[in-house]
Amino acid sequence: MHRFRVLLVDSYDSFTFNLVALLRGVDAIVDVVSSEHLAHASEEVLAALLATFDAILIGPGPGSPCLAHDVHGIPRLFTAAERLEHPPVIVGVCLGFQWLLHRHGHAVSTLPRPRHGLVSVLDLTAEGRNDLYRGIEGDIECVRYHSLYVEYDSADEEFSPLAWTRDVDELGRKVLMAARHRTKPYWAVQYHPESICSHYGRETFANIFSLATEHINERRRLIPALSSASEDLLRTYLDTYEHTRRLHPRSIAVPRPTRTLLQLPLTLTADVTTLCDALLSGSFTLLHSAAPPGEWSYIGIRSAHSRRFTYTLYDTFVRCYIGDKLSTIPVSGIHEAWEVIKSQAAVDITTVSPGDTPPAVLLSDGPTFHGGLIGYLTYEAGVACGLADVDLTREEPSGVPDLNFEFYERSVAVHAGSGRVLVHTIERDETAARAWFKDMEMVFTTAKDKGRAHSKVFTNVTLPDADAYLRNIATAQEYLAQGDSYELCLTAQTVITESPASPHTDWMFYKHMTSLNPAPYACFYTTPEVTLLGMSPERFLRWDDDARTCELRPIKGTVKNAPDVTRAMAEARLRTPKERAENLMIVDLIRHDLAQLCASVEVSSLMGIEEYKTVYQLVSVIMGRGMYPGITGADVLRATLPPGSMTGAPKRRSVELLQSLESHSPRGVYSGVCGYIDVLGHGDFSVIIRSAYAVPILTDSDRGSGGGREWRIGAGGAITALSVGSEEVDEMVVKLESALRGFLRDVATP
Repeated sequence: MHRFRVLLVDSYDSFTFNLVALLRGVDAIVDVVSSEHLAHASEEVLAALLATFDAILIGPGPGSPCLAHDVHGIPRLFTAAERLEHPPVIVGVCLGFQWLLHRHGHAVSTLPRPRHGLVSVLDLTAEGRNDLYRGIEGDIECVRYHSLYVEYDSADEEFSPLAWTRDVDELGRKVLMAARHRTKPYWAVQYHPESICSHYGRETFANIFSLATEHINERRRLIPALSSASEDLLRTYLDTYEHTRRLHPRSIAVPRPTRTLLQLPLTLTADVTTLCDALLSGSFTLLHSAAPPGEWSYIGIRSAHSRRFTYTLYDTFVRCYIGDKLSTIPVSGIHEAWEVIKSQAAVDITTVSPGDTPPAVLLSDGPTFHGGLIGYLTYEAGVACGLADVDLTREEPSGVPDLNFEFYERSVAVHAGSGRVLVHTIERDETAARAWFKDMEMVFTTAKDKGRAHSKVFTNVTLPDADAYLRNIATAQEYLAQGDSYELCLTAQTVITESPASPHTDWMFYKHMTSLNPAPYACFYTTPEVTLLGMSPERFLRWDDDARTCELRPIKGTVKNAPDVTRAMAEARLRTPKERAENLMIVDLIRHDLAQLCASVEVSSLMGIEEYKTVYQLVSVIMGRGMYPGITGADVLRATLPPGSMTGAPKRRSVELLQSLESHSPRGVYSGVCGYIDVLGHGDFSVIIRSAYAVPILTDSDRGSGGGREWRIGAGGAITALSVGSEEVDEMVVKLESALRGFLRDVATP
């Protein structure tokens, strides 16, 4: 028996490639095409698809099976299949389940309350035990992502029920979860068998292929082979869709300079901020592991030759700054701009052996930044990178570069636990490197804490409108009830005016903020256009190009860490169905993102609880192994943006809904990512939350500096069907306070 060939029809869901991985786990060959793409396929292409594939899987997606703009080309493909004497096997999942049964006369209605990310136990029928679920013993738990359901008509002579929910909805009814056509090879399930918390998904699909083997063999025998012209047409069609998903990076030809990595071990008796005190505040960038589970802190130190690159959406060039000199690099858009910027870290590195001067040795258990790019991508840049077909033209300008990165030849790595310090340089001039090492030895011996004083004056604080936020929550839940999204990560921004601007005190202010709210992925990043004081507890993505691995650590589920809240109390609140559903949806979304880029994806930690100074958080860890040939960690970063923990799922439809809910106001740096791309093939980026960033206030006359700055702090939460408006407002305030408290508390000046 040859391997089964499956065409998976994607309706822009964020779990589709989890289904691909599940199907490949039963040795199927899978191609993916969007339902929208199918709507424009020629009759010749449709015929070639139906002749080539053994099975068609109509996958999940947002919206209703009753609306043409949600199902796109699915009816065309199905109608063509129905005309065949020997149709392919057809399987429907979630939206596909609803469409298939609705197509055969069953009504589709709205559940009293959506079931998004919630687990049910299947109640199998006698036929189900001998069909879809044969050989499976014990309870079968399934994850549901739906707000619409099929009203099964017991008089139906075409479809037989295979499973219902064991639990009942608010009206006391069980809901149909699986069905099979009585005479044709059609199966459908309402739940998501590919979810990390669903049981027996692989066994279920293995049963489908086993039950359909005879039909598929007969079909293959009777269907004539495609002509070479039809095969070429089909391959072109499938390849065209593959490229539109932008999973394959476009290479930018750049020279790869060879540099020598010099490494100097030193001893630091104080903490990393004391070392930074000894440096001029405008001369460094700090990626700061101020709390566990952060390990290494990295200081990028500017030199006269440091290069900084910026790009703003819809520009046709990347700006390159070397000191006060500005040049531009022409680009066709953000994807090419990203290729230009990331290519700056493409350096061939050699190391100096121990005993040479200066001493250098690259340790395998050491840091993962030795020089390279440090910077951020805004939320809007993430949307443009990862969701290229989402319209951003209605969004207001954010006032900051959307890509902002600096290349550091000189850097310092400080281990949080041991105090171990390694100084690195990859500059060309060895004489200059030796001289700089001597300077750094002097800095380390003279570093002293300069205190926490700051002299900022904040003239106005504009907090989010709680009533408006409540109204947006209600509107978001209407979208959820209609099936347009499973979860919407709604945000609002606080704006604080600083006058006069005093950027020379930014470093002292950062020290103050990190003392109040130490975070594992904190950062201090300042350029002429923007100052970012980051206090993020959430790693977005880290990678190792040599090992071909990557890791994401989404946070969803928050409880305030207060004197009257014990860990046991926090755990009880975080183990509720609502909090777990929030986290589960993002875990499944990330698995989908990584499955397009890596040979295997695993959840190494599911919904663990981590404690921070101001909050308890529900955290999961997802690993991608075996990044496909040609894919680097920087490509994974681009493809997985914007962070799913800041959008909800399905990602594309959720982002579009959030644009409307948030009045097309840009999130800017907030909800973006900040981190580094190392010259040795490592990278690490955090989600920019619990943070503040400042931009100059511009005058209307000359668009120059108006003498002050505007600080922005974003905060929000995941809105689900189980959300209670007042509680969501409270959660938003808890997150806001962790960054805002630094602005509102007086600090004594020594």
